[in-house]
Amino acid sequence: MPIRARVYIATIVLAGSAALARELAQWTCPRPALFGTFLLIAVLSSLFKVSLPGIKGTMSMSYIFLMLSVANLGLSETLIIGLATTLAQSFWKYRERPKAVHVLFNSASIIIALMGAYGAFHSAIVTRILALPVAQVFLSAAVYFFLNTWSIALVIALTGQGQVLAIWKSSYLWSFPHYLLSASIVAVVEALGPKLGAQVFIIVLPVAYVVFRSYRLHVMRLEEEKARAEEARRHAQEMSALHLRTIHSLALAIEAKDETTHDHLQRVQVYALEIGRELLLTEVEMQALQAAAILHDIGKIAVPESIISKPGKLTPEEFAKMKIHPVVGAEIVENVGFPYAVAPLVRGHHEKWDGSGYPDGLKAEEIPMGARILSAVDCLDALASDRQYRRALPLEKAMAVVVADSGKSFDPRVVEVLQRRFLELEQKAREAPTVQPPVLSIDLRVERGAAPATGYAGGNVEGATTGSDDGSALIVQLAAAHKQLQGLDELSAEFGRTVTPDELLGALEQRLRAWAPFDCFAVYVRHGDHLRPAFVRGEHADLFAHLEIPVGHGLSGWVAENRKPMLNGNPSVEPGRLSEDPRFAALRSGLAIPFESTDEVLGVLALYHRDRDAYTANHLRLLMGIRSRLAPALETAISHQAFRRSARTDELTNLPNPAALVLMLDSEIARCRRSNSGLAVVAVEPDGPWSQSQRLSISAALRESGQRWDIVARTAGEGFDVVLSVHGAAALNRRVQKLKETVERALTEISPDGRLSVRFGEASFPADAANSVQLLALAHERVGTPRQATAGLPVLLDAVRKERGIDASAPDKH
Repeated sequence: MPIRARVYIATIVLAGSAALARELAQWTCPRPALFGTFLLIAVLSSLFKVSLPGIKGTMSMSYIFLMLSVANLGLSETLIIGLATTLAQSFWKYRERPKAVHVLFNSASIIIALMGAYGAFHSAIVTRILALPVAQVFLSAAVYFFLNTWSIALVIALTGQGQVLAIWKSSYLWSFPHYLLSASIVAVVEALGPKLGAQVFIIVLPVAYVVFRSYRLHVMRLEEEKARAEEARRHAQEMSALHLRTIHSLALAIEAKDETTHDHLQRVQVYALEIGRELLLTEVEMQALQAAAILHDIGKIAVPESIISKPGKLTPEEFAKMKIHPVVGAEIVENVGFPYAVAPLVRGHHEKWDGSGYPDGLKAEEIPMGARILSAVDCLDALASDRQYRRALPLEKAMAVVVADSGKSFDPRVVEVLQRRFLELEQKAREAPTVQPPVLSIDLRVERGAAPATGYAGGNVEGATTGSDDGSALIVQLAAAHKQLQGLDELSAEFGRTVTPDELLGALEQRLRAWAPFDCFAVYVRHGDHLRPAFVRGEHADLFAHLEIPVGHGLSGWVAENRKPMLNGNPSVEPGRLSEDPRFAALRSGLAIPFESTDEVLGVLALYHRDRDAYTANHLRLLMGIRSRLAPALETAISHQAFRRSARTDELTNLPNPAALVLMLDSEIARCRRSNSGLAVVAVEPDGPWSQSQRLSISAALRESGQRWDIVARTAGEGFDVVLSVHGAAALNRRVQKLKETVERALTEISPDGRLSVRFGEASFPADAANSVQLLALAHERVGTPRQATAGLPVLLDAVRKERGIDASAPDKH
């Protein structure tokens, strides 16, 4: 017990004992019958007691008779009755045997409270001020209540069990109305006593019992509320323990991925919590920090193990993959449903004070305080620990690195605490009890289980070397290998002679038919995050010709994402509406390999077969040999094809450019001469410049207005040329009118205010011109404004000369 509590108890006991001794020395009993009656009833009533909530104390109904004693007996008689009721209440049916010091203190407190109440009731000053006896009773009851309850609350507080005012409010203040009710009973007795005499007890006793029952019911309700609160607290503790177990279970996932993580997490937790306490984080913030200290690296389960354990510097691509771990970790933690904000701390533990961190680029106070603490502590421990890519720095040097980044990477307040206490915190981390995680059976070899339900990769090993001593089989295999090698050399030469991707892949498909079985041959080329079929041949080619496979999905998507081949995979997992076609169910095995350039996957070559386990390790080796030849040849063919396409195509609208238009128009004029038919060129020129979106809208309208064999092309200026397959003036007028109406509708949609307008010019073959350039020049002259009509003609003629190899200095033969 604290010294101050002992001094206070001793003071109360001495004061009460001195007061009792003084009064007993002067004791007189003028009305022994009344004294005896009050003593008996008061002692009996003290046996009807209730326990007070929150403390080891009781309250009885003897208070009413103590107040009657104050009003009707002398002070010494009242003190004796009070002492007797205290002793009876202490030793009758006690829950815990009272100690002597408790009995002495309680008795002394009652004596002091009764002396105060007696003085308040009989004081001449009070009697003059409060002329009514009822007022004297209420004042006396209030003095008794405050002296008695406050002294007990004070000693409880002095023993370290809480704040005195909080204890008094929670344990005693609720009973004050009951004291006032008891005072009312005493006031009634005082008023009726002279008339009723002893019969007044017939009234008092039932009323006193009712007061006692109200006490008891109220205390029972308080106890029930306390029990519910205790149950809620116990439930909260169980949930907290469950969350803690969840945290440690999740941490095991990191441990299984990175064996260096366990000790790191323990040290980070010790450092972070100590710094959090010094920075006065709230209890909820501390709980979140404790969880985040353990789980901040949980997102590493989404990072390939080859990157985590790489014994060297990361490439930009590998670091990009590593940077996702705070985001993935926050998403995992968010789904756990912690009752405190753990996810923002996990997400933000790689943010930097100056805003140069990741993933969100937060800076300064935008970063949660817990994340700032973790950032500095995590860096310090990483520098001071051995890693796969470097040896540990001495702790002092690691601390110097962190200090150098204060105000740049780390919160200066956090660094100041860490720099001041890092040696102390390191000692605490070493002394902290080591929690050994359960050993995960990651190296266990399970012998049971014959094979997976889908069979082993390369389940059909026909043709593979088996270790047999049969010399003839070995000779056959060597001959086959030599033949395949010779075929690969021939294929490489053939790749060099092909020009387009279709020619190249067609040659490959024909060669492969002699080397590997397949019902369908497909080559997918990567476009962004999807694979699209570039070449498909076979019985079920239409099933695969229109697929768009997300990288990472299906058989071919998995191969593209992981850059690894797949042997005897399941074709039915290729994304799309394939499973609805009954023909697709017939395909049961697939062999797919990625083909790559220096730094990216270009696409996937896939073979599909109707038989299960149709492909062997030999087939896989063959395709792996082909891909080193296929990738550069296909990349070159695709690049040349794109270049040729771009040379004849307008980049914005994807329409033929002027050079391509002249060649196409030449071909159409030749066709018209053979078939004795005609055509017309319609020039569409704007009155002013168009924006890109307006130009795209007009080009779409022109394409929709014509027949599928009509030609829509860009001019060298702002406009368009449309080649219509018509014969005769009447047909030309109808087609031109329809074209104009379509363009006018498009103009109304993109420019409701009418600011945009176009002009049209027409020329027909054979009526107006005999060749393509004359036809185009005449159509543009008929637009209406010579300056606009001839603006693009020199560029157009230059394009034609380049396309046809005409010397620009020679006379214009057209």
